[in-house]
Amino acid sequence: MVEEFERSGDLRHIPIFPPVPDLIITDARYTPITDYGQVRVTVQNVGESPLAHRSLAIETYLQDDSPLYIAGSLPNVSLEPFETITFGLGGVSQSILEQMQDGYSVVVNPDHSIFESDDSNNTYSIDRSVHVRFEPLEFFSGRAGENQLHCRTKVHFEIWVGRGYSVDDATWTHIRYPRAGHLIHLTDHPICVGDDPGPWIPDSSYTIHAEMQSDENFYIRLRGWEEDSTSDDDFLGEIFRAYGIGENYGAGTTQNTEGDSWAYSTGGYNDDTRPNGGQKFRARWRISLIR
Repeated sequence: MVEEFERSGDLRHIPIFPPVPDLIITDARYTPITDYGQVRVTVQNVGESPLAHRSLAIETYLQDDSPLYIAGSLPNVSLEPFETITFGLGGVSQSILEQMQDGYSVVVNPDHSIFESDDSNNTYSIDRSVHVRFEPLEFFSGRAGENQLHCRTKVHFEIWVGRGYSVDDATWTHIRYPRAGHLIHLTDHPICVGDDPGPWIPDSSYTIHAEMQSDENFYIRLRGWEEDSTSDDDFLGEIFRAYGIGENYGAGTTQNTEGDSWAYSTGGYNDDTRPNGGQKFRARWRISLIR
């Protein structure tokens, strides 16, 4: 039987392979949940052909290639070319997290059960990392008032925690305190009688965790706002801190130069009538390193 191309007299047989998927990991990052965390893994198909209804296996290893015993398999996965999917590998206990701090790697399709155009790019390595925990302890508002006829005023605070090589490329996590509504206090005016505006103590749900590379910086940005019924909310100022490995990422309780444990905001512009009040706020926090 004369096969295709043999009619021309060319009897060479050159194998032709159809396009196939090519799986890579574009990101892997630890995320705390409750007592146990998880590693969030993002897989992308960079091949010319889709992946259709296959089980996608993931395994993890320490720096010495010993198993980290965080693994999983996602069933019935389909990925078009350049499409991504993200899922979590759970069961990261405190002891496993401590092992991960020296670096680890994540591998997709470790047993090569899925035929790929390139199986040499299936490993994603995470260098030695630092796990930082930011815990807001107290907020204390400046004693500005909406006007002389109001004894009560409402405030809220914004908390940002960032990690990156610079502020411009930092990745931020944001929480509003309180998450809904406002904190109410009496204004500083002779006709008003009541407690000072705070301090308010955020509960543990406002604690923010960040896992970052050891050469990245850790950033804190706190902002305060007072409700203004006539225009945009008045700005009570900002507290900004940047820490690197040389400052031990700010570990400890509120570091400042004012002589006490409070850090003070700058840049507030409250324009309301405030015979004895101010437009700024104060905050305290604690930073912990989890090795």
